[in-house]
Amino acid sequence: MNKKQLFEKAKAEGIEELEIFESTNKKTSLDIFEQNVDHFTISDTTTWKVRGVYQGQMGKVIVEDGSDFDFIIDAIKENATAITSSDEQEIYVGDEHYPMIQKRNNTCFQASSAKKVQLMKTLERELLESDARIAQVMEASYVESCSQVSITNSKGLCLAKENQWTMLGACVLAKDKDDFKSASEVELIEDLDAFDLSDFVKRLKEKAVSKLH
Repeated sequence: MNKKQLFEKAKAEGIEELEIFESTNKKTSLDIFEQNVDHFTISDTTTWKVRGVYQGQMGKVIVEDGSDFDFIIDAIKENATAITSSDEQEIYVGDEHYPMIQKRNNTCFQASSAKKVQLMKTLERELLESDARIAQVMEASYVESCSQVSITNSKGLCLAKENQWTMLGACVLAKDKDDFKSASEVELIEDLDAFDLSDFVKRLKEKAVSKLH
């Protein structure tokens, strides 16, 4: 979305104040089962919530196509003119100062898909090899998510925030004669190369076999 153009067009169309809330979510999800990629999806979605003051009333619209300015402006006008309240509405100008937040460096997002697949295959294989009583790895999953939000308005406010996380998880089935027990483990990571796979395998293996009689 070209926000500068939308602000200019909205003003020309009689919208006195305008605010744009943008939300972007990117997610990668990967499952390995018996050394095969059982599930692999990558999603990338963006939505815009736009609100504006027209003839003293606040109109709002939520869209997934940020390029259709005519629709956005018409929807704000229609929504605003349908309001019967006599209370005047305005866009908040924002505070004078906002704190700077130090973003954590998550390098997993820069790693190739092939590297992530190989890591999860190795995890599954080493879990099976860790103890003869580990009968099956029922799940070996990798999920990474990045969410970005920003708010911009015609009064000069421009704020943005980003949140990233990566999670590895696995579930195993332990067996000793007629006794079957399952256990799972998850870990949040920020660097594939720094992930201690051996320690993860040890923790999950011990958790599972300790439940056997």
